[in-house]
Amino acid sequence: MKLSVFPDFTAKVARARAAFNEVRAQLRAMEGIRYGTLFPARLRITHGGKHHDFTCPEEAGRPMPNF
Repeated sequence: MKLSVFPDFTAKVARARAAFNEVRAQLRAMEGIRYGTLFPARLRITHGGKHHDFTCPEEAGRPMPNF
């Protein structure tokens, strides 16, 4: 028997998470940067062992001098 589990977010949470799609696409092209979306809608970017959390896509999309 195979059991699959999929995330089931409310429409509001799904929209908030999707707001980070453009930023995540940019991060995908960068080497040495790890990122993930935490519940409910927070983007965590890790570079050089330092974590940076963002709740606003506009803030996350701004260039960071330490990256």
